[in-house]
Amino acid sequence: MQESFSRFPPSFAFATVHARRRIARAAKAVGERARALAETAAIRSRGQAELNKLRYVRLELLERRGALLTELGAAVYADDPEGTERARREIVKLDERVAGAEEQMQALATDVDERVRKAHLPLQDTEVSDDSSAGSSD
Repeated sequence: MQESFSRFPPSFAFATVHARRRIARAAKAVGERARALAETAAIRSRGQAELNKLRYVRLELLERRGALLTELGAAVYADDPEGTERARREIVKLDERVAGAEEQMQALATDVDERVRKAHLPLQDTEVSDDSSAGSSD
């Protein structure tokens, strides 16, 4: 029986297996980062589209408010108490709607930030807690 010889020493085989594992781990990490970046881009894109809609609604409300302020000024100038009161009531309603739109915009921004943070969670290194009671079953 003839013994086969490799031109590489036995330690080389171990080194190549180890290198393949390191390359596989690196490729996996790159893939995870790429997925997280793609997900982040999608989240931010959808969030921006929703934010633009809310900005448009707010802008329309503010334009209507400007027109009502003009009406209010005309009613005050004309000494029309009914027109003045009606314009004031409508301005108060619009102010509430503007505040609601701004609250929605803030909530949306917070939600987008939270979703982005969650998309990056798998990429963060695991930290070991120094709390000794964390692992105890007492």
